[in-house]
Amino acid sequence: VTIVNLLLNGVTASFLSGPCGESSRTLSSWVKQVDEGGFEALRPKKQPGRPHRLTKEEKEGIKEAILSEPSSYGYNVWDGPSLSDFILKQYQVVLGVRQCQRLFHELGFSQIRLQAFPSKAQEEDSNREEFKKLKTCFSKKKTRVVFQDEVHLTVETDSGRVLKHLPPPLMIGFILSPR
Repeated sequence: VTIVNLLLNGVTASFLSGPCGESSRTLSSWVKQVDEGGFEALRPKKQPGRPHRLTKEEKEGIKEAILSEPSSYGYNVWDGPSLSDFILKQYQVVLGVRQCQRLFHELGFSQIRLQAFPSKAQEEDSNREEFKKLKTCFSKKKTRVVFQDEVHLTVETDSGRVLKHLPPPLMIGFILSPR
């Protein structure tokens, strides 16, 4: 605004172009914009951009679905491919796997990758023995893992054996949890 005022008061565009870092042609176009639309014409306008594919209501519906059991929608886990398929079936909107992973994050979920084996820093033999037991349980066909929260899980096997509240280094796989 100050530069345009100087130009309107008779200072040349070529004289001001060096100190302000703009070409004299740009400064002249600013004066023209002010003449046609006033000083408000110099304010940057919000660029519209591409519209969202999903509405806020649809995103809330997706969040509710993620918080419920994935098996009720025919999926084993909620991940990028299953969410992409769910959105296509429910809302007829095509989103790629990576877009769905971003959507998880946007909805307040984060992927937690758990250690597949107790780290070498935790070389307690009891942890390694528990891990071997857990690995044997997972190899059975009818094993159900129930995550109670980020730290505790229950493993139920077809033989009726139940392992409860295993410490974090013994968990396998990953879970989605609210932040």
